[in-house]
Amino acid sequence: GVLLPTPVLDISTDVYSVGNEQGLLGLAFHPDYTDNGKFYVNYTISPSANEWHTVVVEFEVTGNPDHAHPTGTVILQFEQDDTNHNAGDMHFGPDGYLYIASGDGGGREDQYDNGQNLDTLLGAMLRIDVDGSPEPGAETCGLVADFGIPADNPFTGADDGCDEILHFGLRNPWRFTF
Repeated sequence: GVLLPTPVLDISTDVYSVGNEQGLLGLAFHPDYTDNGKFYVNYTISPSANEWHTVVVEFEVTGNPDHAHPTGTVILQFEQDDTNHNAGDMHFGPDGYLYIASGDGGGREDQYDNGQNLDTLLGAMLRIDVDGSPEPGAETCGLVADFGIPADNPFTGADDGCDEILHFGLRNPWRFTF
């Protein structure tokens, strides 16, 4: 019931938002958080002018549970086409995997045609195993692939489609629950 004098984590200089549908988009605590202190944050960054990316970063608390290490590990990063429809909600499912909602990249009427494009992480529900390791030869579409892919994801091992995709054809799934 008391506000801490310093925040557990301050990533305000990393998070990018032009006031549209960007910024801090999601937060999920690892199912074993009480033992490993890991949590995941989904937010937007701008690596250069007129370029926007979604990142999912793993953070861990220090020996003091009221403070997290200020730098985390980027486990997933992908480009956004526009400043809206970034979605970003995340939850661990009953299967222990991390589910990440990804919007279609913005614009009007899916102008970038991402909703039906299986070769992009946009417009999809992603499912990854944060405790797993990348498989040799895995066909992941994220710029960083420091995670495992559930074997029963529909495009795992397929010639087409990003292995991270569980469902596709979504517009802007900014909130979901189990």
